Amino acid sequence: MTLLIMLLYILGILLALLLAFIIFILIIPLRYKAQAGYRDTPWFNFYIRCSPLIILRGSWNESIPLQVSITIWGITKNIDPHKPGKEVITEKEKKKGKKNILQTMLMVIDKDLRIRGITLAKELIHILKPDTFNVKGKLGFDEPHLTGWLSAITESLKYCATEYNVDLEPIWDGEYYEVEAILEGRIRTGLILIKIGWFFLTYKTRQHFKRWNKQETIPTL
Repeated sequence: MTLLIMLLYILGILLALLLAFIIFILIIPLRYKAQAGYRDTPWFNFYIRCSPLIILRGSWNESIPLQVSITIWGITKNIDPHKPGKEVITEKEKKKGKKNILQTMLMVIDKDLRIRGITLAKELIHILKPDTFNVKGKLGFDEPHLTGWLSAITESLKYCATEYNVDLEPIWDGEYYEVEAILEGRIRTGLILIKIGWFFLTYKTRQHFKRWNKQETIPTL
């Protein structure tokens, strides 16, 4: 009897910790940072963190494939996005599948649902919008008029998007690429789930998805 009580007590503690962990993730925003650039070769790295609980890191460049790792409470696990044994899908099959899905969606989803879907997408983009965005570097093209357009666009952005910093120096002597971009922001997980959940729980959305599930796939010639 005492052993059973101890097991239930331990189980209760583990469930409470798990619940606290989930609530913490939903309430506390995740911070993200992404850097990308080009100098001789393209490169990219990022991290998403909710310190000290979760840190997700990744990096890629032309010579090294994508590397991703996740750290949870100090325990790091490498994630291999290129695991063998995955089913290889050809580009033709991908296009065919996308076409069938698009045809079915256009037949089932009415104008009102499309409008609300677009509204949801705009709200999610606004939530995920970076707090800071900086671009700096030097760019030049073989054709001088393209470099001129770049210079004009860069100067316009300095006045139109004052919250972001774009500093690109035009190179007029020929083709030259040296660019680095950095963006930082927050992922409000709880708010995102609320927005998506509310969209799918509304009566009209559920009715449309029921019709979509019943709709037979249109055969392609």
